[in-house]
Amino acid sequence: MLRRLPLALALLVAACATQPVPAPRTGYQPQTTAHLTGAVAVNPMGYRPRTGVAPQGTVRDVPGYVTNALKAELRRAGAGLNSSRCILDGTIRDFKVDRAGAEEHYGVDIRYELAVGGNVQFDQAFGTTFTVARGQSVDRAVDDAIAKNLNFLLKDDWFATLLVRECSGRA
Repeated sequence: MLRRLPLALALLVAACATQPVPAPRTGYQPQTTAHLTGAVAVNPMGYRPRTGVAPQGTVRDVPGYVTNALKAELRRAGAGLNSSRCILDGTIRDFKVDRAGAEEHYGVDIRYELAVGGNVQFDQAFGTTFTVARGQSVDRAVDDAIAKNLNFLLKDDWFATLLVRECSGRA
C-alpha cells in the first residue's frame, strides 16, 4: 500500500494541474477615452433605489463596486484622486438588470455632485440604459452599463472645465 502512495499522489497532482480553476472576478476594467486634468476626492457612493429595494444580482456591493469603478475611470482619464478642495459625491438612484426574454436590459442612474471648497458647483444626474442579446457575460454587461454612465460624467464639458479651473492647482 505504501509503495502505491507516491503513484497515487503523482496522479492526483497531475489531475489537478490539468483542470482549469475558474478565475475569480478581477474587478472593473476602466474603458474611458476621456482626458481630464485636475484632482478630486471621491466619497463612497450612496445607494437609494427609486423603488426603495435594492435588486439582488451579480454585484452584491453595488455602491462599493461603482465607487471603485469611478475611481478607476478617473485615474485612466488622468485625474488625481487626492484633493481636499474638490470632493465628488454620487448617489446611485437606479441599478437594474432585466434578463427576461431574448434581450437583456441594464439600467444605471447616478446623480453626481462636485463640491469645490464646500460649495456644490456641479450637480447632474445621468440615466443610461444598455441592451445586449441574451447570452453575453453578465459581468461584462454590468461593467459596460456602468462604464456608459460614468463616461457621461467624464465627458461632460462643465465637469471637465471645473476640474481644470478649480481642481488642478491652476486657479
